[in-house]
Amino acid sequence: MKAANIRTWIKAFKLTDWPQGVLDCMDAAIIKFGVFVLREKSGIPMWPSSKPDAHIRPEGNSRHSTKGGERLSDATDMHVKTHKQMVQLMGVAESIEYIGGIGIYFDTSTPLIHIDGRPQRLVWIRTDQGEYVYRENDPVKFYHVLSEQMKKVGL
Repeated sequence: MKAANIRTWIKAFKLTDWPQGVLDCMDAAIIKFGVFVLREKSGIPMWPSSKPDAHIRPEGNSRHSTKGGERLSDATDMHVKTHKQMVQLMGVAESIEYIGGIGIYFDTSTPLIHIDGRPQRLVWIRTDQGEYVYRENDPVKFYHVLSEQMKKVGL
C-alpha cells in the first residue's frame, strides 16, 4: 500500500509533512511500522527531510529507489533537533522489528537519521567528513568513530 493512502495518522505527523508527491511512491509500512513506532517509543520529536530524494529516488540501489516506478521506497530520512536525540533514536530504532537499516548522519546541517525496511539489520554512521562506517563490517571501528563524532559535537 502507498503511504499516501494511510488514513490514520498519529498526532505527531500529518500527510503534508512530507514533500509533495513522495508518499505516492513510498510503502506505507515505513511510515506505519517505522516512523510512527519510532516516534511513539522514543518520545523524541522528529520531522521528515524537506528534500524529496531523502524519501524517494527514481534510480539506484538504495532503499529510497523506486526503480523507475517498479517498487515503492521503504526508506525515509528524519531530522531531529540535537545530535543527542539522533543517537538516542538509533538505539530505539534497533528495538523496532520492522526497521532493518539505521543510519545516523553527522554531516548534515540538522541531525538526521535514516530508517528503512530492509530484511537484515545494517547500522551505519556518516561522519562529518562524509565517510560511511558500517557496524556490521567492523564493530570496533564503528563504536570508535561514533565516540569521536559524539565528542566533536559536545556529547
